[in-house]
Amino acid sequence: MAAKHILLVEDVYYNQVLIESLLIDWGYTVSIVKNGEEALAIMREQNFDLIVLDIMMPVMDGFTFLDEKRKAKIDLPVVILSARNDMKSIQKALELGAQDYVAKPFNSYDLRNKISLYLD
Repeated sequence: MAAKHILLVEDVYYNQVLIESLLIDWGYTVSIVKNGEEALAIMREQNFDLIVLDIMMPVMDGFTFLDEKRKAKIDLPVVILSARNDMKSIQKALELGAQDYVAKPFNSYDLRNKISLYLD
């Protein structure tokens, strides 16, 4: 069985490296983009099983990406991984179609469990 393919949408290089390393260690294949606009573009070219999405990014933030994804009728689970941990942001992300929300700084065990809910 092929490894599940995760799209990581994160603009901070250090976070990209850390999260990618964890995802690979957990047996997933990972592609990385830096903002929502790049995510929409790569989703036209490749198939993914899940998106790990930051909220605060340049060009197109995570909220706008979720709205555009919904308008395009793209049915793909999204786990938010963001430093924005206020209830308003969490509620907005879930209303826009995210399946789950993990706040940064994050516990890798928690992130793994949230991801596995949608892939295993």
